[in-house]
Order: sequence, then C-alpha cells, then structure tokens
Amino acid sequence: MRWMGWTALVVTMGCVPGKPVGTTTTDPGENPPSASNPQLPDVDCAHVVTDVTDERPANFLARRLTVTTDVAGAVWAACRPAGDPADVLLVESFAAATEHVLDVSGLTPDADWSCTVAPTCLGAEGVEIGWSTPPLPDNLPGFSVTGTPTGVWTLLNTQQSPFAGYRQYAIIVDPQGRTRWLHDLGSTYITDVDATWTGQVVHIGGGWGLFDLDASHRGVMQQVDLMGEVQLERTPPTFGLGYNHHSEPMSDGQVLSLTTSADTDGSDTWLGVAVERFDPSTDDVTWSWSSQQLYDDGTVLAQDDSPWAANALRWTTDAHGDALWLSLYTGEAMWRIDRATGQRTHVFSPDGDFTLVDTDGETLPDSEFAYRQHDPDFTDDGRVLLYDNGVGRPGGSYSRVSEYQLDLDANVATLLWTWTEEGWFTPVIGDADYLPSGNVLITKGVVRGLTPHNPQPSALIELDPESRTVVWRMDFDQSTYSVYRSQRYDGCEIFASAAHCPAVAERLGQLEAL
Repeated sequence: MRWMGWTALVVTMGCVPGKPVGTTTTDPGENPPSASNPQLPDVDCAHVVTDVTDERPANFLARRLTVTTDVAGAVWAACRPAGDPADVLLVESFAAATEHVLDVSGLTPDADWSCTVAPTCLGAEGVEIGWSTPPLPDNLPGFSVTGTPTGVWTLLNTQQSPFAGYRQYAIIVDPQGRTRWLHDLGSTYITDVDATWTGQVVHIGGGWGLFDLDASHRGVMQQVDLMGEVQLERTPPTFGLGYNHHSEPMSDGQVLSLTTSADTDGSDTWLGVAVERFDPSTDDVTWSWSSQQLYDDGTVLAQDDSPWAANALRWTTDAHGDALWLSLYTGEAMWRIDRATGQRTHVFSPDGDFTLVDTDGETLPDSEFAYRQHDPDFTDDGRVLLYDNGVGRPGGSYSRVSEYQLDLDANVATLLWTWTEEGWFTPVIGDADYLPSGNVLITKGVVRGLTPHNPQPSALIELDPESRTVVWRMDFDQSTYSVYRSQRYDGCEIFASAAHCPAVAERLGQLEAL
C-alpha cells in the first residue's frame, strides 16, 4: 500500500494514452504552473471562461467538464454537493490552452452537485454549472458505520452471491460508508476479487481461473481509471473455474499473478500452484515458479485433485533474502519460496517447521496456529498478520486475526496477539492488513451460500491491536453480500477532496482568494 501526496491529486488536461494523470497535453511554456509546482498568479486575468459543458463518463459518480476560454490560460473547478459545502472536490488544468478537460471524480450518489469554474488569475469571474447524480443500483448493499477511521478511502469488492451469475462490483467508500466510486464487473466474476489503487488506476484481479491446463495462467484482471474507463484487460474465459485469487500490480508496472499449474509425475496430474510475473503491455512473462519444482526435487509427493488451493501470495524480502510467501487454504500452511532458487525453505503450519511459543517463550498448542488462513501481510522485521479462518481448529472452529513474529534462523514463531468477537466464523474468505497508523484493517467476509449457519453480515473493522479496541466499523446492511478483501488509503490519495486532504483545502483557499 502506498501513501501519496498532493501531486497525485491534481487532474490536468484530459487523459491521453501513454501520459500519466497529472501531466498536460499541450506545451505550457517555460516554468509553467504544474501539479508539482502549483504557482499562484500575480497578474490580473487576461482570459475568461466562455463555455463549460459536462458529460457523464462510464463511472456515473464522476463528471467530465470541458472548459473553453477566450485566451489560453489555466483554469480550475471546485465542485460541492448540496447540503454539504465542506465536501469540495478540486481539479485544475495548468495547460496554456483555450480548451481544458477536467475530470471530477469522487461524487456522492443521489445528490445535486454544483461547480464553480474559473480562470487561474487575479480578479477571475467564475462560471457555475450543476448536475444531479443518480442513486446507486438496487443490487448494492448499504452500510452502517460507527467510529472514526485512520485514513479515508476504502476500496473493496462486493457481490450478492459467491457464484458467477451475480453482479460483482469494485467500490470506494468514504469514512461515512458512502460510495464515491464504483465499477460494475458484470456477472462473470465470482466473489474472490481483490482490488488495489496503483496511483493511476484501480487494478482488479482474481475472480476466476482456468482448468484448461494448456492455457495462459496469467490471471484475469482489469485496470480501470476513475472515470470508469478500462485501460487494460485480460478477458475472462468462457469456461472453467480454477484458483486465481490474487493479482497484484508491481511498482514497475508489471503484474504478479497467482494461479493453478498442472503438476505431474509423468502419469497422473493434479492441480498445483503457479506464480507468474508478467508485463501486461506485452504479456511477456519475466519470472515464474510452480509447485512442479517441489515435486521434481522431492519436496512434495504426488497428489490427488487440488491439494493446496493457494489463495494469496506476498513478494517480499525478509531476513533470508528475496522470498515468495504462499498462503495455502486446503494445505493449511504458508510456504516460503526462495525466489532465486525456487526451493521451499520454510513451512508455517501445525505440521511444519516452526515451534510456536507465546511472548514469554512458552510452547503453545497446535490450536494457536492458523487454520485455512487468508491473505498474509508481512513487515520488514519478520512479523506476519493473518486472517485466520479457523476451519477445523482443535477445540472448535472460529475465525480471528492473529499476528506472529517469525524467526527464520531458529524456526520459532511467536504468537504476539489475537482478536476475535462473538459468533465470528467465516470459513472461506477474509483479509487483514497493516495500516500506517499501526492499526489493522479486518475484512470479515461472510459468504451466505457457503456459510448458511452464520447470521452475521459482512463487515470491515479497524482495530487498535495495542488496546484490542475497534476504532471504526462498517457493517453491511444485508447478510447476503460478500466481500473478499479491502484496502485503505489516505485522504490525499485517489480523490482531490478538500474535506479529507489538508493540501487540497489549502490550495482551494488560495484559488478562492484570487
């Protein structure tokens, strides 16, 4: 997860293929104002806004403004919903041009919005334009929220059933649980969709896999901008259902995909684990690994069917070097793979390599390991945070979040803390992430079709692990809706909101004082 500053928020003139958001499409001259250098003018206006038109893009919680001026010069727009004047979205174009395209994203649904559009100069006269946003689709849940989160924007997926045939959405909500962005993925995906904000687009992966073992195993994915326009896509197959629960954008633009491999002993075949890092612009694979290597080197035996069902991976560097950690659902284990050699070096499970102890060094029973866990999150100092689904836990099945300190030299795992609540048992999905504040974001995903005995709805929970107190909670209003994973982002990421980013508020005050 990355935390970004003001320069990532300023939307300039239009979206041009090959140009990142925050750049201009015209030559603005020498040392012009820009997203990274938003100077204020010290001369009277030489240009006026002569026309503003608006259109609704693919994302109906956004608006695209086309602004015309009589003479080339910069412009800005501040947009507010009726009844909430502090909730201001600010966009600017620094281009020396007579036509500007301003993309306003992060609108609230079912609201009347008005925008002031003005030249960026002294004594500017603004032009007003307004519109109404439609309500959300009926097949989306509502949310009830208590507490105050650290961070602002929460990105998650939701679906009314875990199976294909029901519409899948990626959405971004604000601290009040109001949807500020959504993307309809259609009815091809299943519930195990994860989404990540890259700084430019929302990367959406998972949700489908292949049982065609001769096909590409790079995983299904979409990359969607804030206007709702798909910038990159690997289309879903028309058949098959395999394990493709994790698709992750890398800092260099490549994508890391977890999926299924055809492992074989020469006569029998079973569904193993594969990981591919690839360039999405060319589809070229730059790094790959599969569990076939573990069979070939004698680490694992021949298997039947799908013995491991990997659900997450972490590409990291730990105390022993460059590593790939794999979370195995059916295998009830985490494997550490050395990325240089492809060898399995450590197994974290009740039957694995680690002795489990408490913080006093006392040996703990096997029930304190994780059982059928999801989505490990690692720190540089060797801690790992797990959504411990708890299926088949000795003494009784229940779900929790747990954090361990892993000593890779001594093969000792120290259980640092756990947290659960009454009635919590979600056997098949879930997520837990470290937040920059030190808190933990928990995604409690209930799948009604697979857990009919659980009456609780899905929920997102922010926990203070020091005090074990819930500081923010967002409960789904219907127990039929699932959520696989969620991510939290700072107020100065994603949307240029004066209510949630101090730098935006300061800039807005400067512009309104011109």
